[in-house]
Amino acid sequence: MHPIALFGLLGLALAAPAPGENHYLTHCTSKTGDSCVEWNAARTPPDVHKKLTEACKFGRSKFEMGGCPTEKRVGNCAYQEGAGAPGAKMSFYPPTTEAQAKQLCAAEKSVWTPR
Repeated sequence: MHPIALFGLLGLALAAPAPGENHYLTHCTSKTGDSCVEWNAARTPPDVHKKLTEACKFGRSKFEMGGCPTEKRVGNCAYQEGAGAPGAKMSFYPPTTEAQAKQLCAAEKSVWTPR
């Protein structure tokens, strides 16, 4: 499963992370390495977290603890408060261009942030 599809699953029921909860971040990196989805495991209902990790592994993507890598990141998109999954974000890496990433963010009704 491509992480953009996984990002859609994040709209199921996540709460915004509380300050200082970054140590609960988990992420799924696409097998091509061009995208990564991160979410807060402490704020994700257990059944949703299980679906997300299974979808990541099923898509032969890499599931790990911690946030998405920042090195070489083109930018990321995050859901706005009250839309989708607050606190979840998707990062993009080359060969994805900034223009392509912005377009994907707009399609997901999320907020684009460069680098």
